[in-house]
Amino acid sequence: MAKFKRRVRWVSYTMQNIPGNILSDVNFHYSLTDALEAYVDYCRAVGTDECSMSLYGLPEDADARVEMIEQAEDFEPYGCPFDYPSKIIERGPRGGVKLINA
Repeated sequence: MAKFKRRVRWVSYTMQNIPGNILSDVNFHYSLTDALEAYVDYCRAVGTDECSMSLYGLPEDADARVEMIEQAEDFEPYGCPFDYPSKIIERGPRGGVKLINA
């Protein structure tokens, strides 16, 4: 598990865009490409394109990265422990996927 945590670069919170919804799925990604693929799979699984994924970049320092991943895992039942996402993934107006710098 420690090697996995040292290679992960992004923590994501994916949720359906439903008014009042506070539930999200937490995942860990090695790259932005991996996150984009996970987002498309999530939309397909829930049956709607009305979803968004907030991405939080992990620090370069391996120990700090592991600590941030553990915070995300520990806080998962309660939501997101981080303040501002680095990037947001959502569907574009014509059905494509767009990556937004937050």
